[in-house]
Amino acid sequence: MSNTLTRGDKLLEGLRRDIGTSVQMADRTGIKISTVRYYMSKFHKEGKIEVDHVSEVGSPCYVWKVVDA
Repeated sequence: MSNTLTRGDKLLEGLRRDIGTSVQMADRTGIKISTVRYYMSKFHKEGKIEVDHVSEVGSPCYVWKVVDA
């Protein structure tokens, strides 16, 4: 059995360690920004993550966090 994480698993693990924007998550994980945004949208619809706050640094963007289950 393989121990490799899927891209989605890798993103969720990263968010469990520290909140972040889609761009920050792409930088941390090495996953393309378009793929990160896809997963953030998917996870948000599934209720796995939520917006912690909106960052006003640069252009406004969502700062994501994992929902405590």
